[in-house]
Amino acid sequence: MKKIIKKRWKRIQNYLEDRRADAFVVSNPHNIRYLACPEMRSHLPITFLLISRSEEPIAIVPHAELERVKDKTPISEILTYSTISFNGVNAEKPEELMKKVLAEKKLTFIFCDRTLSDFKVEGQIDDFIETMRAIKDQYEIECLKTAQKITIEAAKKLKDIIEEGKTEMQIANELDYIMRKLGAPLVHFDTIIASGKHSTYSHHQPSERKIKKGDSVICDFGASFKGYGADVTRTYFIGKISDDMTKAYQAVYESLQAGIDSVEEGVTYSNIYDSSYSVLKKYGFRRTLGTPTGTGGHGIGLEVHERPWLRPGSAEIVKEGHIFTIEPGVYIPGKFGVRIEDDILVYRGVHNLTLIEKNIEECII
Repeated sequence: MKKIIKKRWKRIQNYLEDRRADAFVVSNPHNIRYLACPEMRSHLPITFLLISRSEEPIAIVPHAELERVKDKTPISEILTYSTISFNGVNAEKPEELMKKVLAEKKLTFIFCDRTLSDFKVEGQIDDFIETMRAIKDQYEIECLKTAQKITIEAAKKLKDIIEEGKTEMQIANELDYIMRKLGAPLVHFDTIIASGKHSTYSHHQPSERKIKKGDSVICDFGASFKGYGADVTRTYFIGKISDDMTKAYQAVYESLQAGIDSVEEGVTYSNIYDSSYSVLKKYGFRRTLGTPTGTGGHGIGLEVHERPWLRPGSAEIVKEGHIFTIEPGVYIPGKFGVRIEDDILVYRGVHNLTLIEKNIEECII
């Protein structure tokens, strides 16, 4: 991992050299993870990371996190601060410490990965690191594949744990436990179990609502492995499925497949969107004000949602190393919702990583 991270530093240094910039100030927590400690998700110990053209990166960290940063990252130059005074350590804000470093090293033309209003330097906001992160290297691809395998194995047990009378919260907790038991140190995001009218929401926090006969149940979940995570959705039906549900499910199923079939290196993400959404329109389902019916997608990696973005009008093109979701959905307010989401890898071809059954016959419990 140390070699991989140092290779990422070198790419940024080359980028700075090409643009004759002095340094990159990194403060986006996910960019810091990418450049220092991918496996750390909560309580990130680094506040700022400074990468200059010709020197080793400098991490600015809270005083209490010094040992963890030394142990868990390849960064050798670490400066600490404390927001309270104690034992001769003076209180100092991390922004002030960063400004001191920039002044001492005479770094004036600075790139930042997000707006830092207190920094009065010649520079600009630059998204180069997010662009780097969108193209997954071999290490990241293997981590994401492992997260997918764990998620797939957990999904195989879903039909056993979704039962009439259980609450959404019970099912979410059982599913999370299964993913952890299968080897995921963490789940990648809060699992969504949305039943009945709750399935008409694009996002939902599992509640004490009990599963009932006739419900559609949207399950949106994903395991995390070494900081990288899957994002998968399946919809299940309890008991007899209505004609309206059958029509909606078939529309979403075909919409997803049309999107997948249109993926190839060099096409725009708007093209994939259009291919997927056209199927929903053919079935008479359209996005309207107040309902999220439609299609979409996003990159996956260290974040649940990151570049690239599958959106209408997007000029961004599919590139080797992209991993992203396609997730069409139909939501009938007050009644039911249907969403299916697969994760697609573009690397030496196009690969659907989400090998979980989704034929309607497989989704009736």
